[in-house]
Amino acid sequence: MKDPVMKKAFDQWEDLSRDDQKWVEYETRKKAIHDELSAAREAEIRQQRAREEGLAKGREEGMVAGKAGIVRNMLAKGLSIPEVAEMTGLTLDEVERLKRHLH
Repeated sequence: MKDPVMKKAFDQWEDLSRDDQKWVEYETRKKAIHDELSAAREAEIRQQRAREEGLAKGREEGMVAGKAGIVRNMLAKGLSIPEVAEMTGLTLDEVERLKRHLH
């Protein structure tokens, strides 16, 4: 082997392979590094899920707020609860609940 850096690395690897205690230390450290990387990746995944759930919740709340405004306007124009439910796709109970909250 002509490359001195590679030769040194290879020699160290051979030394490590012959020493059981060093080998156990090497494997233990390798496992610890792997565990740290896995934990970091898991945290990233959880953070991404939380972000996506927050965005979905925000969109849902925005849609509800938007429908509440539409329901308010429809009721103010004199439409009946069944008519509002039919036009908005909401249930009668949902329209009635919104009507109670609007007054």
